[in-house]
Amino acid sequence: MNSSQIEAWVLKIIEQVENGKPDEDSRVELKSAWPDDLSRAARQLAAHANALHGEPILWIIGIDQNGHTVVGADREELSTWYQQVIAEFDDVAPAMKDLNINYKGKTVVALLFETDQIPFIVKTKDGWLEVPWREGTSTRSAKRFELLKMLVPFQILPKFEVLSGEAHVVQPGDGEKYWRVNIQLYIEPYINTQIVIPFHRCKASIEIQVPNIIVDLDEIRFHPPSSEKLSKTIESTPDELLAYGPGKVNFTAIACVTDLSDEIYDHDIQIKLHIQPVGIESPSLVIIKLCKSTNIDERRTLHKWTYK
Repeated sequence: MNSSQIEAWVLKIIEQVENGKPDEDSRVELKSAWPDDLSRAARQLAAHANALHGEPILWIIGIDQNGHTVVGADREELSTWYQQVIAEFDDVAPAMKDLNINYKGKTVVALLFETDQIPFIVKTKDGWLEVPWREGTSTRSAKRFELLKMLVPFQILPKFEVLSGEAHVVQPGDGEKYWRVNIQLYIEPYINTQIVIPFHRCKASIEIQVPNIIVDLDEIRFHPPSSEKLSKTIESTPDELLAYGPGKVNFTAIACVTDLSDEIYDHDIQIKLHIQPVGIESPSLVIIKLCKSTNIDERRTLHKWTYK
């Protein structure tokens, strides 16, 4: 979801709040201020993400739902608040994309969380671990059937092994700069199954964790490696990938370069792929970490990252 889509979503919610309409979107949580109980905030976030299992969720800071008004929030508190909240998680916390939205002279902060790395587990005050679950607006521990609901769909997902990969920031001639990503994968469908992966159902992004920046990728494509003999198990069309068995697959995508400082490009990055086969409820999540490379051998390449 890009910034324009997030902003349109938030403005629609603000309009509902100001008109006194209740928020009935299960993906949305409204806060009038930054929650100061960090342990409780982490538990609420984990519960919200676990219950949605795959759909993005939106937290908006700076909206008083009871008072039907926008009160605004301090964007500068986000970095400290989020780092303290994710410290309450065991190992993995939901990935976040944030956006400041000005509305009638006040600023609300939109936090879009990805939920595809479920289950999310938080630490309890007595030293135990908990898988929280959201029911309505309340939070409790997940029950067995809810854990199965989260985990069972992933058992039939195809497996993806990362073989190699690169990301570049390029500038052809006097044209605009853009990201170019190329990842080589080995796909292994679930036992004796054939899969179809429509490109329009897949998502991909570049994440730079310091600072927290997410770049959505466009023109997502999967295809057999063109440098090898014709694959007997992998085919592609302009719209989808078809896998009749295990085989090599190339992933490619691009994105426009936004106005970022040069220091941003000195950090390592990760590519996150959400691959959604037909007939499977939840997407496969593939995360590829790429390291900054100083070996730039292409004339029009400004920056380069490689998989190690």
